[in-house]
Amino acid sequence: HKAEEVTYTKFEYWCTNSKKTLEKAVAEETSLIERLSEAIASHEKREEVLKADIAKLGEELQALDVEIAQVTQVREEGRALYQERSTAHSNTIKAIQDAVTILEQSKADTAALMVLRKSVGRVVALLAASGGSQQARDQLSAFAEEDYD
Repeated sequence: HKAEEVTYTKFEYWCTNSKKTLEKAVAEETSLIERLSEAIASHEKREEVLKADIAKLGEELQALDVEIAQVTQVREEGRALYQERSTAHSNTIKAIQDAVTILEQSKADTAALMVLRKSVGRVVALLAASGGSQQARDQLSAFAEEDYD
């Protein structure tokens, strides 16, 4: 019976130690579970915040895409207007250059016409002095006096 008592005492000691070890392990694991639960909750909240941030950034990107499209359209319209005005400006410059050339040519032509008119006037005077026909003098006088404006 003594052997049974020793075995029982050893068993009881083992049970007590095992209970303490198990309680300690359960307490440690419970603490770990609490810390992990808090970390999970924290990460879940962070995930919600990040999802909200991502949604907000997505909306901002969409707004920026719309703004880029509008700015691009305005820029294209401005470019088309610039091209139109630039072409009109170039055409105006060309027309002015052509007008200046024509005026310069007409200036020379006018000067030659004035010299010719003076010469015709002298011819009319010579015809009158030399007895040329009245009809020839009238035609030359009309040419010399004609207005070409």
